[in-house]
Amino acid sequence: MNGTVWEVLPDAILLPGLRSDGFVFAVSTVAAGDMHIATGDSGRAARESFVRTYGMGLPLVCGNQIHGNRIEILTETKRAIFEGTDGCLVPQGVSVAAGVFTADCLAICLLDRRRREFVLVHSGWRGTQAGLPLKALRLLESRGTRMADLRVVFAPSIQPCCYEVGPEFREHFPDGPFREQHGQLFFDNQGAAAGMLLSAGVPVSQIDVSPWCTVCDSERRFWSWRRQGQTAGRMMTIVAPIET
Repeated sequence: MNGTVWEVLPDAILLPGLRSDGFVFAVSTVAAGDMHIATGDSGRAARESFVRTYGMGLPLVCGNQIHGNRIEILTETKRAIFEGTDGCLVPQGVSVAAGVFTADCLAICLLDRRRREFVLVHSGWRGTQAGLPLKALRLLESRGTRMADLRVVFAPSIQPCCYEVGPEFREHFPDGPFREQHGQLFFDNQGAAAGMLLSAGVPVSQIDVSPWCTVCDSERRFWSWRRQGQTAGRMMTIVAPIET
């Protein structure tokens, strides 16, 4: 939402501007392979290669996502995968790369630039409905984050141009946001998540939003459940501290 400059590589989308805040942010593309936990050894090899290249070579920690709103606070790094978790908080001094997996859903990172800790969450429409973006914000605030030190990043996800839903979907989001076109209804999950954070006081200038739609991107950079169905792989968004 603030004129963010992204770096586009064949196998990754990067946000170079975060390096000055002490973090790396990278989203894998189709060219990097299928990152899904369910793919076994091939997925593990793809994840390890991606983190080695773009995640400072740190150990990878991620959740076995369930479209919920549970956030794991990392106090140790012995486990690589946390069951039933759609996000994690990485405190200052915990040297890991956190990852979430998406194929149209929205990955959101909230960073405290002063205290050098962050939350990374997987917020599909169910997570957004359950208030996951706001929960992540409140968790950081409860630990001492000041609004002035916050930075929020939205990774590539499905955009309202392609997120067609039925009229019953209004029951999940009575206040929207929706778009109507030619008698069809389209949901804006990114807008819903952003609206939640803006209403909580996050300045629009501190939110970096990816411009791509994972469904209709002309370069087909991204895995998309909406476009590919069960053949869709998973992208991985990672955030890692730059160790000094």
